[in-house]
Amino acid sequence: MNFEEVIGVIMKESQCSREVAIDCYLESKNNITNAVDLAKEHVRSRLTTILLYKNGLVVKKGDCENFYDYDDKKNKELRDMIERGEFDKDLIDCSCDSIDVVIENFEDEEYFLLKKRKLCSIRDIYKIKHEKYPEIPVELPKEIIFDEKGDVNFVVVYNRTKSIICRIDFNSKIEKVLKHFKSIINKPVNLYINNKKYSGNQDVSDLDCSMVTLVLDVTD
Repeated sequence: MNFEEVIGVIMKESQCSREVAIDCYLESKNNITNAVDLAKEHVRSRLTTILLYKNGLVVKKGDCENFYDYDDKKNKELRDMIERGEFDKDLIDCSCDSIDVVIENFEDEEYFLLKKRKLCSIRDIYKIKHEKYPEIPVELPKEIIFDEKGDVNFVVVYNRTKSIICRIDFNSKIEKVLKHFKSIINKPVNLYINNKKYSGNQDVSDLDCSMVTLVLDVTD
């Protein structure tokens, strides 16, 4: 299978987005089975989760978590709804007629709700500042084959949401990639991985199975 076919398989098996499929494939070092598992876990982590306890149930959505105590008769009705494959739309912010959720059963345990939080002061000691790069002014191709028999695969991301699948020969230098993009954009560019800048004289093997950020070189 080529790269696009692999990404299609991961998306189909996990019901994830294309971007998530690419991330998981790169993280798994080109192992399709592991990539599918990672993608499924990603999708699952973003679903509303309902935790069933002896004394009530918890609805978790993102960082928000609400406990519904069975001491309130209305909350007991929620448990009956689950048995019927139903739930209260308002409690899970559902605007449609059906939704996927994760249900975990802990009904041999009681849920203990902390009544009061103990607070402490905090301070930001790192003061991390995220750079905002100028947008690349042209639409780039979705796939670039630098070398037909290339054995190094990587994904270039630009303008935050756009991506390019790339393939290049193992013996090439990053300079080849930089020159190619410069010829398309008509402006010098830089490549970054996790905020680390890569120079033209470095080997492209450093880019293998990586998500690379393409930005304009504003110093030029």
